[in-house]
Amino acid sequence: MKARKVFLSLMLLLSIVVAAAPHASAMPLAPTALALAANDQDAPKPSVDIKITKTESGPGEWYKNPIIVGAGVVLLVLLVALASRGGSGTTVVKS
Repeated sequence: MKARKVFLSLMLLLSIVVAAAPHASAMPLAPTALALAANDQDAPKPSVDIKITKTESGPGEWYKNPIIVGAGVVLLVLLVALASRGGSGTTVVKS
């Protein structure tokens, strides 16, 4: 945990130093960035062709059917209701 705090502190300090640096030191990078940006604009735009195909669901995908899932939930609630209702009475046998 201590190493993490030290790392985060160093990264914060580095970001403050970079942000506080005078803009004159960034000048040598500006022509390079402008040249790269100009070179990138001359590149042709790639064409993208997206095809989406949907296959019919087979018998192995029954669990994705919302009707089957709903029927299962209803059946589960019914079974819990019936199980909680029964077994409350006792039978006493006298000999």
